[in-house]
Amino acid sequence: MAPNDKQRSLVLTYSPDTDAINIHSVSTNAIAAATENALLAPVFLEEHGHALNDEFARRLGAGLLAMLAISHPEIKAFISTTVRPLPDDASSSA
Repeated sequence: MAPNDKQRSLVLTYSPDTDAINIHSVSTNAIAAATENALLAPVFLEEHGHALNDEFARRLGAGLLAMLAISHPEIKAFISTTVRPLPDDASSSA
């Protein structure tokens, strides 16, 4: 298997039938055509100081939920997250 065949991507979907958010691990090559013209929202690691920490994960998750709600407005009522950073005092109290 060539090195590129081992690269994986994640696909996030919502299923109204099962009322579940599904995360699929798929071959990056297999979805190349589908992602070629898809909406792209890059998250540049340098802008976050390459710190993949709790705050980064919280903001990434909030952004993913917001994007998922664009095509599934029925879940918008369930989302109560913010994409912007939490104030310093709020994040240190956790």
